Amino acid sequence: MVSFEDGELEIALVTYNRQPFVMEWISQCHNEVVKRNISLSIYDSSTDGKTKSYIETYNKTHPKINYVEVQPETEVGYKPMLAILNSHARYIWVVGDSRYHEFSDLDKKVFPYIKQGLDYIQLGVVANLENDGKIYTDKSEFLRECLISATCIGCSIYKTELFRSLKEDSKKMQECDEKYRHNYGFGWLGYFYESYAERDNKAVFVVVKINGILPKLKKQVWARRFYECWVENLCEVIDSLPDSYESKYYVPRETWKKMKLDSHAYCYRARSSGGLSPAIYIKYKNNGMLQRVTDKINRIHFYAAAPRWQIEIITRVISAGRIGKKIIKKIVRGRRKALT
Repeated sequence: MVSFEDGELEIALVTYNRQPFVMEWISQCHNEVVKRNISLSIYDSSTDGKTKSYIETYNKTHPKINYVEVQPETEVGYKPMLAILNSHARYIWVVGDSRYHEFSDLDKKVFPYIKQGLDYIQLGVVANLENDGKIYTDKSEFLRECLISATCIGCSIYKTELFRSLKEDSKKMQECDEKYRHNYGFGWLGYFYESYAERDNKAVFVVVKINGILPKLKKQVWARRFYECWVENLCEVIDSLPDSYESKYYVPRETWKKMKLDSHAYCYRARSSGGLSPAIYIKYKNNGMLQRVTDKINRIHFYAAAPRWQIEIITRVISAGRIGKKIIKKIVRGRRKALT
C-alpha cells in the first residue's frame, strides 16, 4: 500500500444533487483514502441540501471530509477548476461521483508516478492498451493521444504546480477565463492545456479498471447537449489552445473517430435525448463545425430530420435488444418494411 505525506495528495469529488452516488463513493473509497493519508474534499453544487446534510452527519463519527459549497449555476466545465485552484496539496485528483477505482490497482499502477514527481497522470478510459504506461514529453503527441480520456472528469491527477501562473498572474487568469470559463463541456481542459504548455512537462497514460456506481440510476443528461459538447465546446477549446500544440486542429476529428461519436447508437441517443434536431444540425453544418468532426454528415442529417415513425421503429429495435447495423441501415434508408 502506498502512503502519502501530509498535503501530498488531495481527492476532490464534484457532485450535483446526487447524494446516493456520494454515499456509495464514500462507502467504497473513504476508508482506503484515510489509510493512505489522502485528504478528501466534496465540491457540491446541489440545490436540494441532501449531500451537505449527509456529509455533516458523516463527519460526526468518521475522519473528517472537507465540504465546499459551490454555486449551482457554476458551469459544469468550470467546476474542476474550483478544486484545482483552491487546493493546497502537491497533487490533486478531481473525481466524479459515478465511478471509482480499486485502490489496490492504484497502488500498483498509478500512485508510484506521484512519488516519481510526474506532472500529470492520465487514467485511461479507452482500450488503447498499447499506450499503457507511456510517458509523454511531446505536447502535440500528448494532446492527440490522451485527449479522449482527459475529457472524462475523474481521470486526471494534476501536480498543482502546473497552475501556478493562473494563481499568481491575474492577466493570465483573465485571458483563460475569457476563453474557457463558459465552455459547458470541457472548460477545465482549456485551463489545464494552457498551463501545461508553459514549460516542459512529463505526463503518463495509465490504464486502470473503473467501477461504475449505481449504473441503473445514472442518467446521462449530457446527451441533451450532445452536439453542443462534442462539436461546439470541443472545437472551441481546441481552437483556443496555444499553437505549440502543433496538431491541435486534427484532434476533434480523431476524437470523433476513436469514440465513434457518429455511430448509429450515439446519433440515436442524441436525437432521443433532445441533443439533436433539425435546428442543431443546420447550426453546426452551416458554421462548418460538423464537417470538422465527421464525414458521416448524411447519417447525422437522417437522425436530425427523421420522421417520428422511423425513430419509433428504431426505439423498438433497441428496446428489443436488436440494434443490428443491417436493421438500422435499412431504417435509415427509409425502408419502412424492414422489420415486417
